[in-house]
Amino acid sequence: MNRKEILKSSFRILKRNKMRTFFMVLGIVISIASLILTITFGKGFQKQIADRAGKYLGSNSIVVMAQKMKLEGKPVETDLVSTLTLDDLKAISAEVPSIGMYDPVQVAGNREVIAGNRNISTTIKGGSVNSEFVWNRGVSRGEYFNEGEVLNASRVALIGPGIARALFGDSIPLAHR
Repeated sequence: MNRKEILKSSFRILKRNKMRTFFMVLGIVISIASLILTITFGKGFQKQIADRAGKYLGSNSIVVMAQKMKLEGKPVETDLVSTLTLDDLKAISAEVPSIGMYDPVQVAGNREVIAGNRNISTTIKGGSVNSEFVWNRGVSRGEYFNEGEVLNASRVALIGPGIARALFGDSIPLAHR
């Protein structure tokens, strides 16, 4: 058989089996569309994550996490140190002169926060007075806490708009200094 006869025979078989041909073509179209959507969404998510990381971390920023990590949902069993202290951070900063600023952060997940007769469960992050500059964040109302408030162990907090709304409703939860 030559090529011309093979093509004629193929089209004749496709014509005879119209339903099979239709579903085969439909399957190919759906597969290609799914592949294109998956790649497009993947690139979009990648860009979104990179943009978000760039917003909070500059090109010369690093994050060091001192905690035991999980792989595949299981804790990694190693003899690695799982904590860093402020003294460790100061020693690292003294040894690496290119470190301009650091912000030690401590995270406590799922804690209850109470204001008056309202409460909410949220993640609490503790940071230093440097966090405003290290993380390049501002506040929409009020101001960041200062070194004096840290030294006096003042009861101050920065809260996001969602938590402020949940705890304080429409009132503005600003304390005056």
